[in-house]
Amino acid sequence: MQKKIADSISRIEQVLRKSVIPKTGILGNVTMHIARHSFGKIAGDTIAPTTAQKLFRHSSLATTIGYMNNFIHKDEDEALDNVINFNKP
Repeated sequence: MQKKIADSISRIEQVLRKSVIPKTGILGNVTMHIARHSFGKIAGDTIAPTTAQKLFRHSSLATTIGYMNNFIHKDEDEALDNVINFNKP
């Protein structure tokens, strides 16, 4: 079963590299793991945790909430942006 999972992930990552990434302009290596984390970060601000739980296929809502809490640092992000003037041209 682990081999089937690894093979499936490998095939999906090939599609990401060949078809998806060139259309996005993203530079660097993108893996399924990175893609899931990116989705989690975006989803944290836009969808309910119970919906995210279903999308991530987590059996426990606590797992999903813990996972998404890793991305909820708005105050810190805004403070850092202000310090380094990230949002200014």
